[in-house]
Amino acid sequence: MNYGDKWLGKFGGGFSASVIGGGSAYQANVWNMAGGNVPMSVLVTGARLGLVANADAGHAIILVTGVPYPEAFSEIKSSGVDWVLSFGGKADAAVKSTGKVAKALLETTSEVGNWAAQESAKKAVQTLMGDFELPSNKPGFILLPSPVAIGIGAGIFYEWQTLVKVGSDIAWKYIKPNWWLQAGQSNLWLHMDSIPEKDNQRVAIHLQRKVFGTDDIVLFNGAGRASPVIVGIVKNGKLHDPSGGLGINLSALKIAGVTEIGMLSTNRKATNFAGEKIYISVNVATSLSGTNLYKWQSKDYAAVQIDATGKMASSSDLLVKT
Repeated sequence: MNYGDKWLGKFGGGFSASVIGGGSAYQANVWNMAGGNVPMSVLVTGARLGLVANADAGHAIILVTGVPYPEAFSEIKSSGVDWVLSFGGKADAAVKSTGKVAKALLETTSEVGNWAAQESAKKAVQTLMGDFELPSNKPGFILLPSPVAIGIGAGIFYEWQTLVKVGSDIAWKYIKPNWWLQAGQSNLWLHMDSIPEKDNQRVAIHLQRKVFGTDDIVLFNGAGRASPVIVGIVKNGKLHDPSGGLGINLSALKIAGVTEIGMLSTNRKATNFAGEKIYISVNVATSLSGTNLYKWQSKDYAAVQIDATGKMASSSDLLVKT
């Protein structure tokens, strides 16, 4: 069996919930079964519809097939009929995991390093490939609940699942961040969580000002030319400033003006909005270069008060609708 295009991972958390319809979201590191010291981070999201009332969280194992190298991870879809039975522990896991297979994989996951390359893992995967008739020549994946998982509920449903690589532009379509402003001690902080990027990844934040017509992008004074880019660092899915502190202090940024985006042109305009109230939303750019191409654009706006010095000083509300 070719193990170079097969990857194993374990979910130590995640969630799924259903009442008639529902959804799920998991994140995991998957290891190549042929070897290697660096895992890939992936997201699995799901939507389901059926006769089911269920909520669970805990431990699961994922097997990905047909992906020969990290760059080949893109958008992998899976769908089919599934069922759950869980009352405290996952009663369905013993059946779906075929008992010995789940035990072998659970024992293997306690190994340090690339546990997916262990012989015990390979033997378990051989059994899985036969039991579930997984494709070996095209991308596919299966989630295997383990008895360690917990939950409550029962039902049968049809589920659509999608796997994407963390940090890819596609990931932002499925796991959207939350953002909010926090005021305190004359400073206004921007916070964001549920960011689908790896730890220590830099992200480019733009603040977009609501105006009649196409919204403007706020510019800030920095070294040299005024720039729309606020650089943040991701840790545990949360936004940090470049020094490692949680959140971005917007009051430390001096507004230089805006980039006015028209139907056929863009125009930079110098202003500091001193004493005004403006409405801003948050965008995540595709690069740190200042491009107006975005991985994600918020649909929420917050009212921000600019003080007499031209700095963001406080926020009074969050508008849910644009």
